[in-house]
Amino acid sequence: MSRATARKRQEATARCGATAQNGVTARCGAQRVGRGSSPRPTNLLERLPLRPRPRWLALRSTRGERLLGLLSLTLLVTLGVAPAAALPQRIVSLAPSATEILFALGAGERVVGVSDYCPSPPAPLALKRVGGALNANFERIVALAPDLLLTVGAATRLGQEAAAAGIPFRSLTMESVADVGRTIGELGRLVGAEERATALAVNLDGQLAAVRQRWATAAPVSTLLVLARPAGRLPGLMTCNQTSFLAELLTLAGGRNCFADAASRYLTPGLEQVVVAAPAVIVELVPDASGWTGNDHRPPLTPRERRQRIAEWQLLATVPAVRDQRVEVITGRDLLVPSLHLAETAAALATAIHRPVPGAGERGAGAVRRAPPRPPPAALDGPPRAPPVR
Repeated sequence: MSRATARKRQEATARCGATAQNGVTARCGAQRVGRGSSPRPTNLLERLPLRPRPRWLALRSTRGERLLGLLSLTLLVTLGVAPAAALPQRIVSLAPSATEILFALGAGERVVGVSDYCPSPPAPLALKRVGGALNANFERIVALAPDLLLTVGAATRLGQEAAAAGIPFRSLTMESVADVGRTIGELGRLVGAEERATALAVNLDGQLAAVRQRWATAAPVSTLLVLARPAGRLPGLMTCNQTSFLAELLTLAGGRNCFADAASRYLTPGLEQVVVAAPAVIVELVPDASGWTGNDHRPPLTPRERRQRIAEWQLLATVPAVRDQRVEVITGRDLLVPSLHLAETAAALATAIHRPVPGAGERGAGAVRRAPPRPPPAALDGPPRAPPVR
């Protein structure tokens, strides 16, 4: 080999060595390894180069967060969960049944006005009286600045006045037992107490089911249900057909409404129609103001008044119920109001209907019974006048 060729090979070897050494130094630079030191062991992930986050990935994440937020809002609206600020804070209730349910839902402090037939709540609340569903004092209602006005039935004029005044208005349906359950749920949604409303409805259903089961196998007893009548007279008495919640309670209790097929929900049959119907039992529901501090101050019947009331049925002495001493009188505060106490009324009806013959009580004059007392403050429904105030 010539001297020139050997020199070229040495130069090439030197250049390769420098390149290799530079590569090692560059790779070890990130580990801060100097010449003469041994490099720190590394794992594969540490050897991977770090790259900046792609812009498209950042945009996708932002859009995902927005979509998640919109989905959450949609679920809140769908499930009826409203923010606290959207819930009514000043409620006027013209329905004794709705007033009772509102207090049972824990929303009593938001009630600022009630009808003349609603009971006074426990102290320290003092509620303004604004008339009844049919004779409401709208000036008083407006002065209370409500953000929700509640009533029952077809209150077209009241709804128009509320709309003109910018007051949110809701008319509730309280004609049947099923209506009561639906109204409990509706009011629960309105005041943001859905769980409590569900519990109340389930409890009511359970109580009614117990009454139904108790008398399911008993033979139905033909019954005239008297909701009201003029003092001292039988003509003008009021009863109901099967579409009334009271007739439903009568059926649960083992009775058969002798005017079930009447055309009107509430009617005043003639005495000759009562004779033809020939009820085996006559049950009079007599609401009073016992334990109640509303504007209706009807006292409970005295023993003398009760005896007289039953004796007046001797005008129809040929009717089986009168002949067999099966005229019954049930007194109480909430008998004609469809609300949380329906099962108590049904139980009182069952006791009256299935009393053995001859029954206890005043011999020869029928029997007088009271519906079971209801402990305050859950009992917050005033006694209605006939026809039933809901």
